[in-house]
Amino acid sequence: MHALRQREGEDINTLTCPTLMNYIKTSFVFLLTGLGFGGSIIVAQFVVGAYPPRPLITAHVHLLLLGFMLTIVMGVATWT
Repeated sequence: MHALRQREGEDINTLTCPTLMNYIKTSFVFLLTGLGFGGSIIVAQFVVGAYPPRPLITAHVHLLLLGFMLTIVMGVATWT
């Protein structure tokens, strides 16, 4: 039996700790920021015609792989 089983009429937010919710929320901030960087890379390369600088590509990959993926995995692993 799972320790955090939801009872009838009980709000799911009372079952999760604030740290867990911060992991999940922070991961989506990383996702949106990484997608924003990726969008700017696409616009710079295909619309403007200028190849984006290497640090911008590195930041984009870092935000998505380490920021989003690691944080969402930690949040979900803490949840279960």
